[in-house]
Amino acid sequence: MDLMKRFLLIVLLAAFAPYPALAQKDNTGMLVKDMGNPVILRYEPPPEPQIQPVKFLKKDPPLNLRERVDRLLHGIKAAVPPEYDHYGYELRRYMAHISGPSVFNNPERIKEELSNIKKADIILKYWRQEIMRENTEIVKLIDEQNAPTNTRTSFKYNSGTAMAFLSECHTWIQKNRELLEFLLANQGNFVYADGRFEFPSMADRDTFAAIFMAAIQSRSYVNEYVPFAGMVY
Repeated sequence: MDLMKRFLLIVLLAAFAPYPALAQKDNTGMLVKDMGNPVILRYEPPPEPQIQPVKFLKKDPPLNLRERVDRLLHGIKAAVPPEYDHYGYELRRYMAHISGPSVFNNPERIKEELSNIKKADIILKYWRQEIMRENTEIVKLIDEQNAPTNTRTSFKYNSGTAMAFLSECHTWIQKNRELLEFLLANQGNFVYADGRFEFPSMADRDTFAAIFMAAIQSRSYVNEYVPFAGMVY
């Protein structure tokens, strides 16, 4: 296929792909342009996770340094029972319905979810503090015990992964906050019904789409972490 034909094919695929051009097998949870009306976006909401409150239990102390290093990724890369996942489980619970269709046209629900966003942010803050504290303690123990190379390597990897997760999780929370704030500020400036958003103009449509897709993009990074794979907003 010559260069011009490839270019035309890419243009055609982009025009009919989810908005922006993120082609997927399934459009669930994605915004899709309405080809017949330039001020409409179609949206099929995904099934929302049902995350119930649990009674948290105290974790047993780690048996050794290696186990302490491994625990840096508990609730991040390694799934643990909800009752021991003190930060991750609560974080997911508050984010479970954060930007669902029942929120779009309801100012009171938007305010409620903004309150949940604030709680999620506080949980993440405490999680970060605990990981930072653990990092400091583990560094001391590695030096004191003259830990072997494999323990040092695992610590470097686990610590880096945990810090990357915290950063991506913060962005995820922030982008959902921006979406909710936009929805609240623009009540009456769009209509959502029967799986479609309608806007006064293409400019309004594009502004909303950019904010919405930024939230989707940020969530896609969080979905890479096993315990957060089921999050849909």
